[in-house]
Amino acid sequence: MQSHTANYVRETLISVIESLGIDVGSITAVVTDNAANMKKAITDGFGSAKHLPCIAHIVSHLVPDAIKLSPRIGEIIAKVKSIVSVTKRSVVASDELKRLQIRDGKTDSTALKLKQDVPTRWNSTYYMIERFLELKDYIYPVLLTCRTAPTALSREEINILEDTVRLLGPIEFVTTEISGDSYPTSSMVIPLIHCMEATIKNCIPITVEGKAFKDSILSEVQRRFEEIESYQILAVSTILDPRYKRMHFQSPEDVADAVSYINRQVKTVAVNNNVESNTVDHLESQTESKTNEYNVWAFHDSLVDSCTPFTPSVDEPGGVNLELQQYLNQPPILRN
Repeated sequence: MQSHTANYVRETLISVIESLGIDVGSITAVVTDNAANMKKAITDGFGSAKHLPCIAHIVSHLVPDAIKLSPRIGEIIAKVKSIVSVTKRSVVASDELKRLQIRDGKTDSTALKLKQDVPTRWNSTYYMIERFLELKDYIYPVLLTCRTAPTALSREEINILEDTVRLLGPIEFVTTEISGDSYPTSSMVIPLIHCMEATIKNCIPITVEGKAFKDSILSEVQRRFEEIESYQILAVSTILDPRYKRMHFQSPEDVADAVSYINRQVKTVAVNNNVESNTVDHLESQTESKTNEYNVWAFHDSLVDSCTPFTPSVDEPGGVNLELQQYLNQPPILRN
């Protein structure tokens, strides 16, 4: 079997593209994971400006790495896994869990079951913990029906789990939102990362472990996404999205670079096509974000009202195109 070197990946990808009758030069972007061979393959074959990291892939590795830095939380999650496994394997325990819920008003169809996580998907760990906390009042009596039941969680450990869910909620929301396939996502990356970071910063854990976990997550977010605004495709698409424009950028240099690129493209199109103006009659809402306490778009919506006009500083002959300047000076529109 051929080793997946950068050269082999590049040649294979280009061969497939050409076999489909696609001009390699027309490729706008190639999305890959962060493996060194993949990044080099795309950079060598298409140019560094056309390589984009898979944001969902990066986010999916963020949580496991943060948990590794928080051993106590890892131990508590392991205890939850053990309880869930024992309960799901025992018919008696499962029936008791259902019976207790029906006693409190649930029906056969609405009674909840514990969820088991899948090692390759961090989201499943979040869903497991979330469901465990929903059913926490039933766990102890359910464990009493098991001959070899693991130790139940203490009140302190429950508090730590509740902190953990509050911190992981915004990350799960972003993972789901950025994985959408019925709307464009490139213009959402920079706003979502900024809103996620701000939402986590605003979270106030009540336990020592929760506070340390918060610091670990924020450290991972900053480390993994510190260069996200420098990706030209993401920066340009964000600025050209009237819902976001430049309001979520932290780097003035990256904003200036993106505006300069847009300005050059606008002038080129205007000269080549003798275009004076283009208007958009209607902008459809592209996302239908679920409503929950971890919806990071709430932070964005709070910024829209306080957004100030933007006067771009671009060192270009002839300055900024008039229409582009007018567009940038207008406030962002509402998302929905």
